[in-house]
Amino acid sequence: MKSALLTAVTLLAVSFDAYADETPPPPPPPAAAAEPAPTPPAAVVDDALPTTIGIHVGLNLGLFSVDAQAGHFYGFIAGNAGIPLVSNGNLGSVVAGVGYTFALTQGESRWMMDVLGIVPVGWMQNFSTNGRDIYGGAGVGVGFRYLHRSGFTLGFKVPVFGFTLGTPVANAGGSAGATSVGLFYLANAISLPVVSFGFRF
Repeated sequence: MKSALLTAVTLLAVSFDAYADETPPPPPPPAAAAEPAPTPPAAVVDDALPTTIGIHVGLNLGLFSVDAQAGHFYGFIAGNAGIPLVSNGNLGSVVAGVGYTFALTQGESRWMMDVLGIVPVGWMQNFSTNGRDIYGGAGVGVGFRYLHRSGFTLGFKVPVFGFTLGTPVANAGGSAGATSVGLFYLANAISLPVVSFGFRF
């Protein structure tokens, strides 16, 4: 009896060991989810407009100008000392302008564009009366400025269209219209900083 029972237990143990050997291994643990690649930081755009005051000289003979910018506001005033000196005071002008400025490029150094209202005031010798005729006017113009991060500034300004009023126009008679427009461009040719360079602070 004991022999039979021992034989049965032995067979049961052998069967269990065989079953255990046939059991498949447990599945491997799931792979960890790959971490997403870090998102590169967005490029910082320096679109803040500066607040500056600048001093410049022009390619016009003896031209000096001062300008100021505060945000989108831009203004300047320019005068020419050379032309009155060489003409013995018979011809000269002063030009001022104000307008809206905006950046064409971004960065520490940038290009700006200016849309300007221009006011020229000039004088010219009237040899028939031995006096000086004074005139003034208004018009529009555009400008471009390169503002380097060092403070250096290169500027270009162009008068687009305008008119003048004053004694020379009144004395022009039938050609008053042409004289009015012509004196606008003359005053700007004398004192508008068509090409200038300087520094801003």
